[in-house]
Amino acid sequence: MAAQKDTLMDVLQRATTDPDFRASLKADPAQALAAAGVDVPAGVTYTVVENTPDQVHIILPPLTEEDELSGETLEARATKTTLLCTPGPGGMVTLMPVCIIA
Repeated sequence: MAAQKDTLMDVLQRATTDPDFRASLKADPAQALAAAGVDVPAGVTYTVVENTPDQVHIILPPLTEEDELSGETLEARATKTTLLCTPGPGGMVTLMPVCIIA
């Protein structure tokens, strides 16, 4: 999973500096991710949203029927969801979040 997270971080960083790649990621996320080396399972739909100075997207995890998660279950779920942010000038997050659920 660590290699996949590194690949996802590379995708995010490239999307902040390469306008053509960013456009392809927005137009066809699954194809762009696969071309960048991300494992894209069949039947999974990807949606790319773009934050602006006056609109920030909050990505919620799926609802669970469990009242409380065990440490092991919580850890497993946390490692399946990758939230990547790229810090900008002064350490501020300027592009947030890109969330890919594996």
